[in-house]
Amino acid sequence: MIFLDYSLHDTRARVQGMTTTTRKVHAMRKPSLFLSTILLLVGTECWLLPLHAQLDDSWTVSINGQSVQVARDGSFRISNIAVPDNFGSGGPGTPRDFLGDDFVRLTGISTANGVTRYALSEPFQIDLNRPVTPDGIVIRETPPPFPESLRIDSLGRVVALGETLQLTVTGVLSDETEEDVTPEASWTTYRVSNPSVASVSEDGLVTPQSVGHFVVFAGNSGAMGGRLLEVVSDVVTTTVEGFVVTESGERVAGASVESPFSFPVTTDTEGFFSSEASLPTGETVSLSVSGTVGEVELRTNVANVAVFVDGITDVGLVTVEVNNSPPAPEGFTFLRTNSETGLSEYVQDLTDIEFVLLPGGAFQMGSPSDEFGRWIDEGPVHTATLSSFLIGKYEVTQAEYAAVMTGHATLSAEPSDFKTDTLPVENVSWDDLKDPDGFLVRTGLSLPSEAQWEYACRGGTQTAFFFDNTCHPNDIERFFGVPCTEFGPYLACPQLNNFMWWCGNSPLRPITESGPQIVGTKLPNPFGLHDMHGNLSEWCEDIYNDSFYANSEATGTDPIATTGSTARVLRGGDWRDADVYCRSAYRSAGIPDSRGFSSQGFRPVMTLGDAPVTVELQKTAK
Repeated sequence: MIFLDYSLHDTRARVQGMTTTTRKVHAMRKPSLFLSTILLLVGTECWLLPLHAQLDDSWTVSINGQSVQVARDGSFRISNIAVPDNFGSGGPGTPRDFLGDDFVRLTGISTANGVTRYALSEPFQIDLNRPVTPDGIVIRETPPPFPESLRIDSLGRVVALGETLQLTVTGVLSDETEEDVTPEASWTTYRVSNPSVASVSEDGLVTPQSVGHFVVFAGNSGAMGGRLLEVVSDVVTTTVEGFVVTESGERVAGASVESPFSFPVTTDTEGFFSSEASLPTGETVSLSVSGTVGEVELRTNVANVAVFVDGITDVGLVTVEVNNSPPAPEGFTFLRTNSETGLSEYVQDLTDIEFVLLPGGAFQMGSPSDEFGRWIDEGPVHTATLSSFLIGKYEVTQAEYAAVMTGHATLSAEPSDFKTDTLPVENVSWDDLKDPDGFLVRTGLSLPSEAQWEYACRGGTQTAFFFDNTCHPNDIERFFGVPCTEFGPYLACPQLNNFMWWCGNSPLRPITESGPQIVGTKLPNPFGLHDMHGNLSEWCEDIYNDSFYANSEATGTDPIATTGSTARVLRGGDWRDADVYCRSAYRSAGIPDSRGFSSQGFRPVMTLGDAPVTVELQKTAK
């Protein structure tokens, strides 16, 4: 039994973007007990955090860089804990919310009887509006490594029922050296997104429970990493071998060879590689290869190699070419340079979602006054400038969403009405996506700004749709009051049905035969992106403001509107819409908590430039 006595001074000030909280914590225990408890109090509620060792005056504890000596009776006081509060839960560009932007940790060190011990809590946020409960404090005799980032590897991304899969976790330290932090003794903790599919031990051993996808997360001293894995009913094994050579036939030593089904390996002095692979029955092998000769970076991809089960799968000579694409952002792997667009495409290591890297730059946003179907909020046409960013090649599918969201306390991992893994996930609200433990937070991704979305949709064009600049709309009277399949002012466009799902080819009658369609089944736009017109309306980051384009900040770099109404922007139109509502410039407003009647989805982005400019507008949107 623990007896607690405490006094509290809880004062808060908000000065120049800083949230400050003063805490006085006092914990008392019976002398005969070997368990100490720290009492953290925020607001009017207290939370007890048991430690796995006794606190005494040999301990020094710290929060956010402020250190104090623990008293002999186990009590201590840390005053004026300050964390930045420059933006809200939506990240840079959203209003301050009295919640610390950065996570903090309680750390401690003790030296007694020649033994040094270290304490570290899980990261937590200072919050002025609700109680804060750090996940726990661990005490060990080895110091935390404090890696900058974590990388999780395994023998492929699949494991069969009845088998196990050992993870390897590598911490990248501040000096860019790497350290194996797989064991629990190295301060690494694990969790899975879907405990019904798999469990993970304290030392990173994955044990399947049922068939399905899941994400395994590793945390160490504040750094986090994740890896998408799949449990299947059966797997086959093979050994993948080959040589990496240049276009002139020169062997490439030290080249990296990666596959979804094996550990990454490097070539030897003769350019040879050999890697064990474990993959589902019927799958083929694909490889991503990169290396350098002198100062020249080379890479290539090998796809769909037939597997020799329980033997050697010989891929022969793998020829690498000069790499003209930029380095892959952290957490992403280069896939290919699209031969049609010339753009680089990547896959996020955590989710296996494919992205296209758009170089950014200036473009004309909005629609001209003579564009058929134009609404007043689409003007005036103005120049918007964007930093480079990654954007999803497809709308996020139900399988991708479920793999990340399974295990969430309140949000369904399978919210869609039309349930198929390769269909886009629908029935997701803006609030669902922005949940503190939602898809965007779990993956480190964002929703596109409205400017990013339109830039991506247009693909360098300035026409109503990206695919045709010769379309002449039909008479407007055919557009109103008649069945969808009989109208559509742009039906004169011969390419309409080649590029988009809309109410003219996703039949509205009967309703049981309609709905969103499998992603990527229509032709892509000039940037290689699919379903930018139609299929599902896609959430954007911006608050909807009907006069935003008339504001001078709309012409800045990475513009984003943060005030103007309570609605959020939706773009692209959906399977129920007439073609006029699927145009590149068409803007729609959605209620943040609305799940959209099977018509709303999203595609994520990652901005590679500076944080977006925030825009404060006074005029209220209609």
